[in-house]
Amino acid sequence: MLSVLFEIEVDTTRSMIKRPFASINELSQFSDEDEVVFSVGSMFRIKYVENQRSVNGYWYVQLELVEDDNEMNELRNDLEQQYCDKGNLRSLGLVLRAMGDYERAERYFRMLLEYIPEGHYNMGFIYSDLAMIALDKGDYQTAIQHDEKALKYFTAPDIYDQREYIGHVYTQLGTAHQHLGNLDLAMKYLTMATDIQKSPESLSCTYNQMALVYRDKGEKQLALEYFQKTLNIEEQVLKRNKYEPVLATMYNNIGEIYVQLGDDENALKYLHHALYIRLKGTVSTHTDLAAIYTNLGNVYSRRQELKKALEVLEKALEIDTQKFGSNHESLAVTHNNMSLVYKEMNDLPRAVHHLETALKILLRSQAGENHVNISELQLNLGMVQFALGNSNKALRITQKALQNQLKKLPENHEMFANTYLLLAKIYKNEKDMINALKFMEKVIEVARVAILPKDKLAFESFQLQIDLLKNSQYGEGLGFQQADGTISYMPDNSDQQDDLISNCHQQLQQVASVDIINRLQLLNNNGALYSKKENFPMAIKYFNEAIDIFNKNQTSDQYFPEQLENIIKRSYFGISRVYYRQEDWAMSLKNLQKALDFALKQNQDYFFIAEIYHAMGLSYKHQLDFYRAIHYLELAISTAKKELPNDHPRIQIYVHNLRQLKN
Repeated sequence: MLSVLFEIEVDTTRSMIKRPFASINELSQFSDEDEVVFSVGSMFRIKYVENQRSVNGYWYVQLELVEDDNEMNELRNDLEQQYCDKGNLRSLGLVLRAMGDYERAERYFRMLLEYIPEGHYNMGFIYSDLAMIALDKGDYQTAIQHDEKALKYFTAPDIYDQREYIGHVYTQLGTAHQHLGNLDLAMKYLTMATDIQKSPESLSCTYNQMALVYRDKGEKQLALEYFQKTLNIEEQVLKRNKYEPVLATMYNNIGEIYVQLGDDENALKYLHHALYIRLKGTVSTHTDLAAIYTNLGNVYSRRQELKKALEVLEKALEIDTQKFGSNHESLAVTHNNMSLVYKEMNDLPRAVHHLETALKILLRSQAGENHVNISELQLNLGMVQFALGNSNKALRITQKALQNQLKKLPENHEMFANTYLLLAKIYKNEKDMINALKFMEKVIEVARVAILPKDKLAFESFQLQIDLLKNSQYGEGLGFQQADGTISYMPDNSDQQDDLISNCHQQLQQVASVDIINRLQLLNNNGALYSKKENFPMAIKYFNEAIDIFNKNQTSDQYFPEQLENIIKRSYFGISRVYYRQEDWAMSLKNLQKALDFALKQNQDYFFIAEIYHAMGLSYKHQLDFYRAIHYLELAISTAKKELPNDHPRIQIYVHNLRQLKN
C-alpha cells in the first residue's frame, strides 16, 4: 500500500467548466479537512511527481484541473487506441516511455524478458523497445546491441514477414549512429529502412531521422525539406489529433532549423506551437519540452531578450537534470546556449564555466571527440577565452576545433569561416602577421563558396571584417575592440567609414523599435563613426538619442539591467570623447563620471574602467587641476594592471602621461 498526497490546482476564473466541483466543508463530518468533491470523469494534468517517502512517507503529486473539451477527448481516445488496445506490460512500458518515465518503462520491458520464453517472436519487439529506451537515455552503444538482437528475431526463418519492424530497427540503428557522429553510416541505415517500409507512420519516423542527419551535416535546407515532409505525413495522411505529442516534436524540429537559418519569425511560430501542444498533451517535465525551451532560448538570445532566454534555458536544464542526471548530452546543448547568453551579458567567467561543463559532458559521452557538436563548443570557448585576453588558451582550443572540423565537415563548410576569422584575430593580436594574413585569406575563400551564394550580406560582413582587420592597428589585447566598445573596427580610410555609416543607417531603419539592445548598439556605432570623421554635432546627436532611449527603458522587465547598463556606459564614454576633442573639459568630465558610475557596477571590466580614469586624468590636466589629474592617472595604472600585463602598450601610455605630468 502506497500513500499519495495530491495537490490540485484549479483555475476558478474560468466561466465555463463542464464538470463542476464544490466544497463540501459544511456537509462533511470532517469539517476541519476542507474537502472538495470533483465530478466523476474530471480530467487532470500531471504537473509534477516526487517521491517523498523517505521524508514524509508518501508520494507527492501535483495536478491541474483541465477542461474536458472535445479536442482533449479526441486526444484521450487516440492515445487509448495507440497504447491500451492490449492492456499488457509492454503497452504500459510504451505509455511510460511516452510520458518520459524511462526508468519505469525499462523496468517493465526487462520484466517481460524474464517471463517470455527464449525464441518467442515477441522477443524482437522487447529488444527493440529496450533500444528505444537506451536511445532516450543517451546510451547509444547499448541501443545498437539491443537492435542487433531484435534483428536476429525479426529475420529468423520461422517468423512471418516482419519488414516493417525490420525497417523500424534500421531507423533506430541510424539514430544511434547519428548521435555517435557516424553520419554516413546513419544515413545508410535510414536509407535501408525507407527501402522496405510501406506504412506512412514508419516512413514519417525515418524521414524525421534523415532530417536530423542532414541538420548535423550542415545541410539545413535538406533538413527542413525532410522535416516538412514528416509533418505533412503526420497531419495530412495520418490525421493526427492536434494535441498529439509527436506533432510537438515535428514543430520543434522545424523551429530548430529556422533558428539555425536565422529566421526568428518562423522559428518562434513553430516553437510556440510546439510548446502549446506539449503543455496540453504531456507532463510538464517531459524531456521533449526541455528541447523546445532550449530552442526558444536560442531565439531570445539572438533577439537580445536575455532575461527570457535564461528563464527558458534554466527550465530546460532543470527538466533534463531531473530526468537524466548531470551527464546527458542534452544538458551539454543547454549549457552551451547558456554560455552564449552570459557572453552577450559580458559575464565571461560564467560563459567559460558553462562551455567547459558542456565540453566535459560531450567528451565523456559515447561519441567522445567524434561528437558532431564538439568543434562548435571548442570554437565558442576559443572566442570567450580570446575576449578574456587569454590568447594562448584561445589559440590552443581553436586549433582543436579546427582539427575536429577538418575530420567531420565538408571542405568549404561555413563554420570554417568563423574558425579561420578567430585564428586570424588571435595571430594578429600576437603580432604573427604571416599566420594572420594566411587565415584572413582562408576566411574569404570559404565565405565565397559557402556563404556568398545564399547570403550576400553575411559574405560582405566577413569581407569587411577582413579588410578592416588588415588595415587596423594592432589590437589592445581585448579582441580588437575600441576602448569605448562601440564598434569592433574603426578604419582610418574615409570611404570605409562612409560604408560603415551607410550600413549602420540601413540597419537602424530595419531594426524593430522594440529591439532596444540592437538599437542602442547601432546608435553608439553611428556616434563613434561620426566622431571619427570629426562630424561632432552628428556624433552627439546619436549618442544622446541612445541615452534618451536608455532613460525611457531602464526599468523595462524585458532586459536585465546589466544588459542596458553595459551599453549605456559606452554611450556616455563615447560622448565624453566627442566633448574632449572639442576641448569642452567640463562636459567631458560630466559624461565620464556617468560612464564610471555604470562601469563600477560591473567591476570585472578593469580595462574599460582604466580607460575612463585615464580620460578623466587628462581632462583634469587640461583644467589645470593637477592633483586630481595625478590621482586618476594613478588609478588608471593600478586598475589596468588587474587585467593587463605590465608591459602592455596601454599601461605604457598611462605611465608616460603620468611622468609628463609629474615632471
